[in-house]
Amino acid sequence: MPTLPPNGPSAPNFAGLSMDKIQSSLHGARLDANNTRKLEAEKRLDYYWGDQARHLEDLLKQQFKNPERMLLQLEFSNITKEIIDQVSMVYKSHPNRVLLLNGEPAPEAQEKIYSEMLRQTNIDALMKVVNRFTNLLNTVGVQVVWRDNQLQLDVITPDTFDVIQDPMLPSRAAAVLLERTFANTSNLWNDLNTVADNMLTVVWTANEHMVFGTRGTPHPELSNDQGINPYGIIPIAFFRDAYPMGWFFNQGSFDLINGQESLNVKLVELNYLLKMQAFSVPVVISDQAPGS
Repeated sequence: MPTLPPNGPSAPNFAGLSMDKIQSSLHGARLDANNTRKLEAEKRLDYYWGDQARHLEDLLKQQFKNPERMLLQLEFSNITKEIIDQVSMVYKSHPNRVLLLNGEPAPEAQEKIYSEMLRQTNIDALMKVVNRFTNLLNTVGVQVVWRDNQLQLDVITPDTFDVIQDPMLPSRAAAVLLERTFANTSNLWNDLNTVADNMLTVVWTANEHMVFGTRGTPHPELSNDQGINPYGIIPIAFFRDAYPMGWFFNQGSFDLINGQESLNVKLVELNYLLKMQAFSVPVVISDQAPGS
């Protein structure tokens, strides 16, 4: 019976690839069907944060031939955030976390280390966000990072990463490719951006950790010279809203998004109808007297 390597699923070996193959792999990952998934996740985040105007304009263009000529006033009500926040009740109250070793409470020294880790990561506040985003996006990751000389946790949403699935278990990632963009960096401060790239791709496998630029240029100074993953596992935990059945990214909650879009369109149409009905215009129906 075949067994998995001791450090987890068999991971693709990026270190042995030529630069052409690395660039082709990264480029292909951005252009395949995952783009549809990423755009959907990005739209849901926009809806959650109330950035709905541009999506509403696209919907109106599907409804009307020339909506700009109608001078439609955009109207929307953010029910997405309201509903997601209400149904995300897992962390309504602070959980009681206890560190156990072999089923027994850990020694006091280790318990103190564990408590400090919880404090540094602000895990209670972070898990509230994870619970909400899991209900909104269906699949969310939490990455463990060492930053500013302390342990921190980063929430990663499915619009910012791709995976290479483990062939033995498709719901498990053999590799994760994270996108890091700098859209809010001013061009005036390019001297502070030593990598001179507007987007980085961070690659994690059970054995490797590497960073590539927009054109596949390696940046070993941002990982390590050997491209080695020192942890032996991918330092990302994934949360899903349901048990995955043969896939990695769960899909769902389309009823909420469709309801949000329908409401937005109807509000605009209602506003337009009220505006048109607000003015009375005299119209001649007939020049004949009644009964003549």
